[in-house]
Amino acid sequence: MLFNYRNRQILMAALTANALKPSQNRIGSIPAFAMGWPTLELAPQMLALGIADTAQHLLRHRKTGDISVVGVGAAMVAAAALGQMIKQAHDAGEQTKAGIREALGPDYLDEVDDQTFSDKGSSLAAGDAPLQDDRVRGRGHQRCQLLTEAAGLALTSIAPRVSSSRMHQC
Repeated sequence: MLFNYRNRQILMAALTANALKPSQNRIGSIPAFAMGWPTLELAPQMLALGIADTAQHLLRHRKTGDISVVGVGAAMVAAAALGQMIKQAHDAGEQTKAGIREALGPDYLDEVDDQTFSDKGSSLAAGDAPLQDDRVRGRGHQRCQLLTEAAGLALTSIAPRVSSSRMHQC
């Protein structure tokens, strides 16, 4: 059978290995990226599916004793690797939040005015710039300038022809 438990788990382990260490081959790098990206993005879902598939296999074949040792081994390896990918993604998110807190201050979320995201203020005209209200200026304005400068540096390093007039003005 083509899509039996063993083959599904070997495929999942292969996709996980590809996501962890993609091919460095010039020709194989594009397909490796195309298969590795969804695996990284859907790691929690793939982990849950692998666990559910293994549990179903073990329950179905416990009486007959024809449990696929290769499939269970591949599922264990894939689960460990997927768990590591999930942990790395969580750690990266925490590092990003810590960097934002360090740059903008620990209370940067508290300073956003409720009216900024209200229904009345959600649609901006072509020339309007958010954060122009005097109540939001001050430290929020400094943060806006800092973020605008960082975005400008990132854009100019990627596309140096972007004009500064197209950037958000605080």
